[in-house]
Amino acid sequence: MKNKFKQIYKTFYNDAWYTLKCAMIINLILLGIYLIFALLLNYVGSFQALDFLSYLLFLILLSLIAGFIEPFIYSYFAVCGGLHGSRRDELKLSSFLKTTRIGKQIPFKGQLRIWNTLLFSIIIYFGITVVTSGILMILSTVPGSELYAIFEELNNINYNDTVSFINGINTVMESHYTYIRFVALFSNFPAILVSFYYFIHKISVGTFKYYIAPTLRNAPPQAVNIVLKRTIKENKSYYKGYYFILFPLTILFVTTFSLTYFLFGLLSPNLSVDIVTLTSIIVTLIVIIPFMPLVFNYHEMIRPKFMSKILATFIQGAESELDVYKRTMERFNTNSENDIKEFEKALDAMKKSLSHDQENNDEENKNDNKKD
Repeated sequence: MKNKFKQIYKTFYNDAWYTLKCAMIINLILLGIYLIFALLLNYVGSFQALDFLSYLLFLILLSLIAGFIEPFIYSYFAVCGGLHGSRRDELKLSSFLKTTRIGKQIPFKGQLRIWNTLLFSIIIYFGITVVTSGILMILSTVPGSELYAIFEELNNINYNDTVSFINGINTVMESHYTYIRFVALFSNFPAILVSFYYFIHKISVGTFKYYIAPTLRNAPPQAVNIVLKRTIKENKSYYKGYYFILFPLTILFVTTFSLTYFLFGLLSPNLSVDIVTLTSIIVTLIVIIPFMPLVFNYHEMIRPKFMSKILATFIQGAESELDVYKRTMERFNTNSENDIKEFEKALDAMKKSLSHDQENNDEENKNDNKKD
């Protein structure tokens, strides 16, 4: 494993002259989007009556970044692979930009399932927020604390008159602004850190599907995702190598986000927690995107060993589906012999390909085991 670690980082270093240019383009676009939305969030936040819009704008920003980034990730992945081929010296920066069009086409389009990952990240965020909110509610029952005093003042507001109610809330918020912001800053941190890490982690693992999708031909992204999950579940060595190789990158992620979050949050008291969070996310992305080739290099290294296992998992699932299909057709006396023959023919071709790949990779796997 140590030899693989050195090899992956050496390859990353040798490719840095080109990959840093690609990362710079992605980061410049992210920075442009950030500046626009930071101004909007700051403007909306200046009107307390419109404060709820800041959450909507934040979600819109995340959605835009998610939709924008996928074809660029594929292009980033593709040119990194190209650097290890015979046409390395022919690659130009324009090659990176042109390749983004391929990332928008089948079979690569949608393979990262960014929208699903974003949705789960939001669910994780709100789940952790519920827990931290519950802890704050418990702490608010402790007499003598400022949190207790805030809730007491809120309970004394006149709820029968709408104007008095709104003015009362604004008065309480303004009189305890520093403390409320401090509590919000710290209570928001674990939720945003875990959900953000989950998003980055799933995208990183998902880039392996760029190898799988062409092999499985017309399989939809959902099928490719299931095959990858099952293969990784049955082969623990994937995550063992993944976390070993990318451990420094994980430390960099946590450190960058934490430092940015608390430096901006504590040293810039006029910034809202929303802008602090947004700034921390963008700064972290800008820092770690140049290191994404480490993920690509790891996937390229394990590809020969895992592709045969992935294909075997796919064939096993396809055979199960074929058996179910046959039984269903027999039950309804449907003539589908031609469809079944075509399906079986395709499976036979995959089995032959699997057998051929296994023979080619056996010797390489033995050598890897000796080195490890």
